[in-house]
Amino acid sequence: MNDVYSNTGLSGLDKQSRHRQILEFLKANSAASVADLCERFQVSEMTIRRDLHELDRMGLLRRVHGGAMLGASRSYEPPYQSRAVENTAQKKAIARRAAAFVVDGDSLALDNSTTTIEMVPFLTARLNLTIVTASLSIAMAVAEQFHSNSGLRLIVTGGVVRPGEMSLVGDYAQNMLRELHADKAFIGVGAIDLAEGFTEYNLDDAFVKRALVASASEVYVLADSSKFERSTFASIGALDMADAIITDTSISEVLAEQIRDRGIEVILAE
Repeated sequence: MNDVYSNTGLSGLDKQSRHRQILEFLKANSAASVADLCERFQVSEMTIRRDLHELDRMGLLRRVHGGAMLGASRSYEPPYQSRAVENTAQKKAIARRAAAFVVDGDSLALDNSTTTIEMVPFLTARLNLTIVTASLSIAMAVAEQFHSNSGLRLIVTGGVVRPGEMSLVGDYAQNMLRELHADKAFIGVGAIDLAEGFTEYNLDDAFVKRALVASASEVYVLADSSKFERSTFASIGALDMADAIITDTSISEVLAEQIRDRGIEVILAE
């Protein structure tokens, strides 16, 4: 077998050579797991994750849960329906944990996200909530699942509908959010990176998320572990825009501590 596709001679490479060999491997195989690359190059998981992170930031590969692949650009947004069926167990656990921070009488800002929408069933026991959203999907879920005697007040921002996403974007959505002051905001993001902060695939959605964050006293970011050490096209804000990140237990302990060191709480959903 050719040296590019076997372990032979690949241990002890310097970083530049290792990066080149990682890309050659991906060209031949389309994707690779962190475990496979650790074994292949005889280096630690931390080293491989750092390599993949650097190559992703250079736009040479795409970080995915557990590894990397050659793929679409940072602005490519996977369809909502395909995102909705990924990591569903983790998303439900994260949503359940997030809902535990909500108390009767809270005013909430919920953004358009395949994780945030999972919160709705866990909120229905709360009374007298005010829910503000720029998502038609979340608005419909709230209207359908809340009991008529719950005292719910549902506010939909208005705006331009993004086909497929069912999010509301544009000046109407942003201006409405700027006029409101919620107790707590719960948002999903496209990716999370220590240096680049929270990012989103679509610029219009990123603008709405910024306005939503600015409207709230407390901000919770809901993100499964596949979102970390990656970045997408449009910036939402630096890590310190969030009071807490709620994620699943597959996040690297080292990374979780690095985030905590910056003053952001990392909450693990079992």
